[in-house]
Amino acid sequence: MSSSYSLIPSLHSTLHDLHASPYPHVPNPSGCKKRASVALIIRIRPSYTSSPTTTPTPPSAPPSSTLDTFFAQPWVQHGTPEVLFIKRASRQGDRFTSHVAFPGGKRDPDDASDVACAIRETLEEVGLDLSSPDVLQIGNLPERIVTAEWGKTPMMVLCPFVFLSTRFEVGGLKLQPAEVASAHWVPLGGLMCEERNCWERAEVGDRVRGRRNWVVRAALRGVLGQMLFAATRLVPVESVWSGIGRGFEVEKAEEVGRMTRVGRMLGTLWFGDHAGSADPDRPLLLWGLTYGIVADFLDLMPGHDVRKIWSWPTISQWDIRVMIWLFTYMLRRERASAVRPISTTPPIIVDEGLGTVSGFGEGGTKTEAQKAIEREMRVARSSAVGYMLKGYFDLYKRAVVFALVLRGVAGIGLATVLYKRYMRRKRV
Repeated sequence: MSSSYSLIPSLHSTLHDLHASPYPHVPNPSGCKKRASVALIIRIRPSYTSSPTTTPTPPSAPPSSTLDTFFAQPWVQHGTPEVLFIKRASRQGDRFTSHVAFPGGKRDPDDASDVACAIRETLEEVGLDLSSPDVLQIGNLPERIVTAEWGKTPMMVLCPFVFLSTRFEVGGLKLQPAEVASAHWVPLGGLMCEERNCWERAEVGDRVRGRRNWVVRAALRGVLGQMLFAATRLVPVESVWSGIGRGFEVEKAEEVGRMTRVGRMLGTLWFGDHAGSADPDRPLLLWGLTYGIVADFLDLMPGHDVRKIWSWPTISQWDIRVMIWLFTYMLRRERASAVRPISTTPPIIVDEGLGTVSGFGEGGTKTEAQKAIEREMRVARSSAVGYMLKGYFDLYKRAVVFALVLRGVAGIGLATVLYKRYMRRKRV
């Protein structure tokens, strides 16, 4: 895992480029009107030996100049960058219940823009005013169309925005208990720790129509098992709990603890692995949409390889997993070779008056021409996770069907063999 000190220059460069090169707007697809926005909020925690002595004045200069001034401060250069996550409240019927996420939500008709939606939702959910002069609006990350039915049905357009708090003391969080159970500040370096990678299980029934029908969910669980998604365990350095939300979660945890072993098995069968997600002692797992946004942000960090923390979704049952691996091998190989650390292996630049430039400039810095090429590559590729998933679920579904057909053929073959043996014994 990278040290916090080594992350500061990379973070400065990433935020500067992100502000200079916004990602393109993604319009709503036909038949889909919903839009939602989330806020990726970054703060710098001062080290014990290098604390700021004065409160910074509200920035009046352009964000790019303010970024340079902010990161030039000694306490910032020796500080630890942290990201704010929330754990959503447990609500029945909500497909995102108890998930780890960023502050944000659905855009209202009164919101002037997508970023205005992120600012409003953050204020309502955690009490942080992102329109304050102490907060810099850096820019946006790749917008994405959230789909259901394994990529067939568009649900909404999700718009992530990045903000940086220039104050070393962020105001106390005020959580909306109906929406947020807890909030957590997590070191940015911890999100790059490969040792914390794991899998999160989710019901296949959550990805198809009729997911609330327990018969369909039970049948899919029995035939296919569960879907496995790449995840990482979060280790917060500071947490805030909603009073009502915390009490509800403790009560829910006690209720889960009183369940019999058979009851737990039935609960997992009907409701999936998230049946115990309200347990406050359950590890904080970052996965799904929010993990994809984090991976996109980390993909912009110089030298960071998103392939080390993110993996393609699969299925828990081994025979189907093998088929998915075989069917998607060429696509995964192609995508993985294309999604490489941009800043680690920059392209050769040939331009009039520049000659041929390869790698970094003196002292490990990049020329303006190299930065321009990198920005073009990022915009062309857009979301790193989205690029790697493009076309993946089409092959995924074919692999599942093929595996089920093989199961059927194998079952018929076994039944035929057993029947013939039975008939031979009967004749004897």
